[in-house]
Amino acid sequence: ETEGNTEEKKVEVVGVSSEFSVDTFGKPKSIVLDPKGQVLHYDTPLLYRANIYDLIYADGQSWDFKHGPNAQILNVTPDLAQTMTYNPSLKVFSANGYFDFATPFFATVYALDHLYLAPAIQRNITYGFYDSGHMVYLHPEALARFHDDLERWYAEALRNV
Repeated sequence: ETEGNTEEKKVEVVGVSSEFSVDTFGKPKSIVLDPKGQVLHYDTPLLYRANIYDLIYADGQSWDFKHGPNAQILNVTPDLAQTMTYNPSLKVFSANGYFDFATPFFATVYALDHLYLAPAIQRNITYGFYDSGHMVYLHPEALARFHDDLERWYAEALRNV
């Protein structure tokens, strides 16, 4: 929280060759990673909430996280594991944005790698990683890669039907 004051912080950047900008629809106005200056620019008079739950609860309402016997933790991975075990031909494609606050890519990888599936079924999970946030399709370059990855994934999935 910067109380409307501009704040700059140094960020280590490795292997970046072009400017990357994320459209955040006004909350904040923009986040730009400047590879030349290696500075994360944050320019907004609005409150920036890095915690997705601040956004979920912003309207004073509560998201219903109830699922299964444990109402405290939302975890649908047991359902996916059960479904994949019941249907060992089921293929899963997990698209992951590196800058996703809602479903961080490494948490998704960890959860899907710990479904305790038979190795042959575990191999039915494919990952795509993109320079984007939660909505991969909003960043044109990420969308193009996402499209190409899905084309290959569908072709492979249908080849084995």
